[in-house]
Amino acid sequence: MHDYSTYRIGEQQELLQLDSWEKNRTIALLMAQQCHRNLDIISRQLDPPLFNNPEFLEALHGLIGEGHRPRVRIIVLDPKAIVSHGHLLVDFVGKHSSFIEMRKASEEFQSYNEFLLVADEIAWLHRNSAARYEAEANFNDRRQSRLYLDKFSTMWNLAAPDANLRSMKL
Repeated sequence: MHDYSTYRIGEQQELLQLDSWEKNRTIALLMAQQCHRNLDIISRQLDPPLFNNPEFLEALHGLIGEGHRPRVRIIVLDPKAIVSHGHLLVDFVGKHSSFIEMRKASEEFQSYNEFLLVADEIAWLHRNSAARYEAEANFNDRRQSRLYLDKFSTMWNLAAPDANLRSMKL
């Protein structure tokens, strides 16, 4: 497997081709660990192989603990499936709701079947199919990040909190 440990947000401007959940998880974790301001995610069911693990939660904890008023926004499309299977990230969001907000995509976007993660408006991880792990990523691509964030903002502005996700907050 390729060694991605030397990749840094804002440095390497290489288009990475990923082909497994392990590589997706590695890149998502690296981006979350290095993120300082904004982390934006679109995921149908919070992608358990990527986000339902202590390492990712630790990366988020580091981000929100930096004190630079970070913002984490997450759009999900299928909150009922998330609740029925349980997810560490949902509980974490409930405990840190002043920094992290999760919303359900509006009906208009229920057919959206991609995965997206954008870190600090410059690094991104994208899959054309949420169900497959063929992905592209880049740690230093402000132009493409902006295009992805335009789509994210449109979806975010139409999304709303979901009672299924709130019910898990203890």
